[in-house]
Amino acid sequence: MSLMNSGLRVGDQILDGVLHDGRSFDGTPNGAGLPYKENGFTPTAIREYLFLPFLGYRINSHLTGRNAEDAYAALTTLSPDAYLVESPAIWMTANRYEYLHDAGKHLVSLQRAGLDHLDRPGLEAVVSGLVAQGHIYNLRLNEYGALLYTSIVEVDTGGGDYKTFTVGLKFNPEDKRVELTTFF
Repeated sequence: MSLMNSGLRVGDQILDGVLHDGRSFDGTPNGAGLPYKENGFTPTAIREYLFLPFLGYRINSHLTGRNAEDAYAALTTLSPDAYLVESPAIWMTANRYEYLHDAGKHLVSLQRAGLDHLDRPGLEAVVSGLVAQGHIYNLRLNEYGALLYTSIVEVDTGGGDYKTFTVGLKFNPEDKRVELTTFF
């Protein structure tokens, strides 16, 4: 029923919030230029103040259960291959691994999570498992067609103590891979 940060799906229509300047309603849907029509949806404009309550919607990483069809539609409307974020095999470059271990960047978060000792393949595997259990937030397309999103993950830091972290991710539709970009 919902499309992350973009619209609300009702059948084959996407209800899209349109700016209202207080004087007039221009009625032009899909200001972001998302590929609704190419994916079989008809964008329909509604006043922004009617749409805003839906902007906080989150998509489960697992495309199962009661919302499976809606989550799948939400992801594939943005990219036909986006369903692959469900169980990502997360990777990172050697430079990204070093960036995440930089004391001025993300090292403190990795230490709090107890993940700072892992080598690159180990960190990729652990983060892949954590992300597959969470939710997708802040899903958006960048100017190169990649899907950027965050995942909120809980890490057991020992003794049943859990800490929450935000993981930044990038899905590249060309190679169909998910890259780890940040860890807070």
